[in-house]
Amino acid sequence: MKLYLRSRDAASINPGLFVAKAIQNHPHVRREAGGSLSFDQIGWAIDELKKNPNSRRIIINAWHPANAAISKLPPCHAFWALNVQDGKLNCHLTQRSADIAIGVPFNLACYALLTQAIAGEVGLEPGEFAHTLIDAHIYVNHIDGVKEQLKRKPLPLPTLRIAKKPLDELQFEDFELVNYQCHEAIKFPVAV
Repeated sequence: MKLYLRSRDAASINPGLFVAKAIQNHPHVRREAGGSLSFDQIGWAIDELKKNPNSRRIIINAWHPANAAISKLPPCHAFWALNVQDGKLNCHLTQRSADIAIGVPFNLACYALLTQAIAGEVGLEPGEFAHTLIDAHIYVNHIDGVKEQLKRKPLPLPTLRIAKKPLDELQFEDFELVNYQCHEAIKFPVAV
């Protein structure tokens, strides 16, 4: 259904009432305790993948301008897009600020895990993970640790096993890293 407004009608509409009526039955919108509305982007993305897996509009936004204006550390991961190709779920993460020593490895691991968990819920195989770094940087106090890391030979990759449950029911115990090996830890201080 399309809604067309004449200019004189637009002036008489209460925007709050208009929005409330438009979304009151949306399954992924809820009213918070303070009266604000929130939208479950991940729940929506999962439903959209089930209904319309070929959609090019499955984008999850982590950036909230009002939060970014007051936060000491707004999200470095700005948004991510999901798409399906040949029965595989692909994820493309765009990261506005990319701390090479700490943030990038953490976000890479988290989004790869999240992609695999969502793929399992919607009946797809995990596909490719792409990662765009807008402002990649190494802090001065991380240089020695990064140099040490670059000397190390990569170890064989582990396998991630995730219990077959809906994403919002998964618990820590539902994830298993099989054949995980690691080098001795390198300590990197967190910068804010």
